Amino acid sequence: WSLEALQNLVPHQMVDVIRTGPMDAPPSDRPFERVKLPFSEFVVRLDTTTEFQRLSFSARHEFFQAVDGVSPLDGLSPLPSILDASRSREAVTLYLEPDGCRTPLRYETSNLVLLQLHGRRRIRLIPAIESALVPPGPQQASSVDPWNPNYERAPAYRDVTVIEQELQPGEALFLPVGWWHAEELHGTNVTM
Repeated sequence: WSLEALQNLVPHQMVDVIRTGPMDAPPSDRPFERVKLPFSEFVVRLDTTTEFQRLSFSARHEFFQAVDGVSPLDGLSPLPSILDASRSREAVTLYLEPDGCRTPLRYETSNLVLLQLHGRRRIRLIPAIESALVPPGPQQASSVDPWNPNYERAPAYRDVTVIEQELQPGEALFLPVGWWHAEELHGTNVTM
């Protein structure tokens, strides 16, 4: 799961990449665009670019069908008491994201297992039972910034239980449905 191995996996396949401006800029000042790149070039730029500061890519399992005899899912099996094996292979997504990226606080509508493959991922979790203390936002996200909360705008958020965990390569985290989570990435990240 090194960046070099990924770069050689499907070097010439064109991929759609999301490019945004610096994450510390206000959302209105962050350009957001889709760019087509050869996958190998994307992997190099992900690890080295300063242009726009942020490149990211996510691939569903179909992306790897073009690789003869290679699947990122080989050798992985779902935990039968947690995940539905009939859906798990179709629901796998590979994420490649840059160092320093921070995600918004959000929740999932199904159980999720995060498998950290490269880089480190610091995760902040809030139990689903405390959802009434988390101000809602668009879709399944919150309007609160979990890294710098404004308690004047969200006073109940002071009372949430925040559990912090750091995932190292090779570690996995089970995230139950409804749990709030936000991530901060350290190093170029590859996560499934």
